[in-house]
Amino acid sequence: NEIVVLRSTDMMQEVVKQLDLYATVFNKGNVRTEELYKSSAPLKFVALNKEDFSLYKTYFFSVDWKKNIVTIDNKNVPFDSVVVLDGNPVRLVMNQGYTKSVTGKNYYVQFTSLGGAAGSIVGGLSIAPYSYSSTILNVSLQTPVQEKGRDILKKLFEIYNVNGVEDKNEIAQKTLNFIDDRLGIVSFQLDSVERNIAHFQSK
Repeated sequence: NEIVVLRSTDMMQEVVKQLDLYATVFNKGNVRTEELYKSSAPLKFVALNKEDFSLYKTYFFSVDWKKNIVTIDNKNVPFDSVVVLDGNPVRLVMNQGYTKSVTGKNYYVQFTSLGGAAGSIVGGLSIAPYSYSSTILNVSLQTPVQEKGRDILKKLFEIYNVNGVEDKNEIAQKTLNFIDDRLGIVSFQLDSVERNIAHFQSK
């Protein structure tokens, strides 16, 4: 049961939304293309409307740390402000701890849907019990960036635990409501019986 829940697309989509994994930053080098994440990325792209986010496109961009400007989609956008890309408002959240003296980088960002990003992550997710009779799960994730993999698994477990608590609270509330309803019915029936007895005795 836990394996099915942890591998569910709905849960992974929530991970994607909370970690903004629908936008992946890369540096296209002469030899290889490397994924940049958190401390290694100059900025982070955050959709303002994540529920209706629909952007399937790649944008090359450059960063001018002296002028505090990001050039993307033929637009000069000030740091930490909003740019509209194909009708989708996206905030550019700068990484102020990034090494600003770095030059010669060929940055680009690749946008995908929440479902597409979630499906890609689930494809690299491996979950299995330690043994046939074990209740302990061994969970691992294949990612090109180790820090990103750790963040995904940590967030996945957080969401799983929150959902588990919410489910238990919902079950407890429904059980309480059921008991209250039954008590109300039983009380009414007892009152009716007592009235009948009193009426019989008076006769």
